[in-house]
Amino acid sequence: MGKKKKAANELKKKFLEIGDIPKELVTSNSRMVLLGNSEFTIENFSGIIEYETTNIKIKCANGVVIVTGKDLSINELGNEDLFVKGKILSIELEEE
Repeated sequence: MGKKKKAANELKKKFLEIGDIPKELVTSNSRMVLLGNSEFTIENFSGIIEYETTNIKIKCANGVVIVTGKDLSINELGNEDLFVKGKILSIELEEE
């Protein structure tokens, strides 16, 4: 790991120690929330790889999130937020 990257990681750790700053704001980690089996939100994603009514693949820093279900739809799409509705049967994370 280069000196600059190591210094940046140390700085991120200090920010997290100092205050109540959520990790996903300082790191590139995604925040995922599943509400029942009908709503799924992911924050801090980088793109949509595949979008079908039975399968949605979302690229994030940790890998690829695969949402499988029935009648899936993307209802809100912000710069870094994605909101999925439908009957969610499974959520998987494929690491890269």
